[in-house]
Amino acid sequence: MSWSRLPQKRRVVRLFVLVGSLCGMARGEPSQPLRVRAQLSRAPYYVRQSITLQVSVIAQGERPTVIPPKIVDADVTPLGTDLKQVSSSGIGSLVFERNQFISRYRVVPRRAGVLKIPAISVRLGDRMGKSEPISVPIENVPQSGRPDSFLGGVGPFEVTAEVSPSSIPIGQVLDFRIRVTGPAALGMTQPPAIGRHPELSPGLRIEPEPVEAVAEPPSRVFRYRLRPTRAGQLVIPPVAITAFDPTLRRYMTKVSPSVAVRVVDVRRFDPSTLKYVPMPLSDTTWPRNFVAATVGGLVLITSVGTWLGLRRSNRLRRSRHAAFRHLAQLLRDLDGSLTASETGRRLTEGLGEYLFVACSRPRGVLTPGEARQGIASATGSDELGSRAERLIAHCDQAQYAIEGPSTTALLEEAKRLFDALGQTRGGAEGGNGAESRVFEKPREAAETANP
Repeated sequence: MSWSRLPQKRRVVRLFVLVGSLCGMARGEPSQPLRVRAQLSRAPYYVRQSITLQVSVIAQGERPTVIPPKIVDADVTPLGTDLKQVSSSGIGSLVFERNQFISRYRVVPRRAGVLKIPAISVRLGDRMGKSEPISVPIENVPQSGRPDSFLGGVGPFEVTAEVSPSSIPIGQVLDFRIRVTGPAALGMTQPPAIGRHPELSPGLRIEPEPVEAVAEPPSRVFRYRLRPTRAGQLVIPPVAITAFDPTLRRYMTKVSPSVAVRVVDVRRFDPSTLKYVPMPLSDTTWPRNFVAATVGGLVLITSVGTWLGLRRSNRLRRSRHAAFRHLAQLLRDLDGSLTASETGRRLTEGLGEYLFVACSRPRGVLTPGEARQGIASATGSDELGSRAERLIAHCDQAQYAIEGPSTTALLEEAKRLFDALGQTRGGAEGGNGAESRVFEKPREAAETANP
C-alpha cells in the first residue's frame, strides 16, 4: 500500500518508527548481526561426490562479503551467486527492501569419515554474522557390484568420443579423445584402458596422453595416440565408463559411440619401372673390385650391427637408471604429513611410471596383478613381483576401503620393496655397493630417521 493511501494514524506510526531507527543509527547503537544460513544438498554423501553448499544471508542494500570456507579433506570451488527479494516497503519516495543473498560452492570430499564444515563468516559494513557449523558422514562407494570400467566418479555424467583425422595412410598418428562431462568427471582420475578391448585391431598401437581436466563445468578429456599398421576400415569400438549414482545407490555404465577411420595403404615400390643400363666390365679388374666391395660391405654391416647393439644396450641401461631415479625421488617427496589415501595414490602412480620407464608398460591403471607381473618381468624375481602386488593392494585399500593401512605403514612397505629393487639392479649390472643403495632414507630426514 502506498504512503498516500495509508490512514493518517498509521502514517504517523511508521514515521515515528523510521525516525527512531535513524536516530539510533546516529547515536552509534550496535547494529544487529547478519542472519546467515548454510545448508548442503540432499544426502547421502560419498567420497569424490559433488556436494552443493549454499550460504544465504538476509540483508538490505549491497551484497554482503562471504568468506569462503576451508574444509579439511575436501576441495571447495565457487559456483556463483543468486538474489531473491524477501520483502519491500516504502514511505513516499523512500523504498526499503530485504533480500536473500545466496552464494553456492561445490564441495568434493577426498576421503571417508565425518566431514566438518566450519562456521562461515559474512560481513556487510560494520555488521557481521556466522552460520552454524555442519558435520555430515562421508561413505566410500560400495565394493560389491563395482565393474572394471569404474574410474572413481560419483554422480551423473555423459560420454562422447571423437577421432581426427578420419582418413589417414598407414603409420600416421590418430588423435582419439573420450570426453566425460558432468559432476562424476571430478572423481575420474584414471583413464579407461582401451588397449584391452577384444575388438580392437591387433595392428593398432595405442599410447595414452595426459588427461585434460576442467573444474567448472566439470569435464575430463582422455586422449590417446593411435597408430594403425594395417590398411582397411578401422573401427574403434564403444568404450564403457562407469560411475556411482548416489541417488539410486548403484553403479551406472555408459558407453561412447564407435568411431570409424579409413586407413589407406601407401603406394608400394614397383621395380619394373626402373631402367637398368648395363655397365661395361673390364676383364682384368672386375673380379678384384667385386671381392673388395663384398668384403667392404660385410665389414660395414658388422660395424653397423655392433653399433646398434651397443646403442640398444646403453639405452636399456639408461632406462633402468631413469626408472630407479624416479623411485628414489618419489620416496624423497613423500612424508608422513600426507594422508594415507594420497600416499597410496602417489605410490601406485610412481610404480606404474617405473614400469613404463623400465619395461615400456603403457601408463594407466595399475592393478595388483599387473604390478606383480610387471616387476617379475623387469627383475626376473617372482618374490619381488609378489611384494609389489601386496603393496598395490594395500594402496587400493588406503584409497577406497573404509579402514586401510596408515601412511607410515605404506611408506615402510614401499621403502623395503624399492631397496630390494635397487639391490637387484646392482647385482644385474655389476654396479658398486653405493649405487645399489639409492633407496636409503632421504638425506633431509637423516636427523630424525634414527631416533
